[in-house]
Amino acid sequence: KIKVFGVEMKDTLLRDDFFLINPYSNNPRIIFRLSNSLDVQLASLQLILGKAKIDGSRLEFIDLRFDKPVLKFTPKESNGKR
Repeated sequence: KIKVFGVEMKDTLLRDDFFLINPYSNNPRIIFRLSNSLDVQLASLQLILGKAKIDGSRLEFIDLRFDKPVLKFTPKESNGKR
């Protein structure tokens, strides 16, 4: 289902309680909690990726293990103007 959102997986890591996706290129790392509903986490992921695309934001990682997802954005590049 991740590929539907345009995230191509480079490699993954599976642990007792979480699943980590390391993607190719400019996609964020994504962490899922295995004991939570994956459908709910995928719905959250879809909303987060859609909003980031609309805003033109680049995400470094998305952590879906918590009630409120934790996001880290890539700093915007400065164009040197003041």
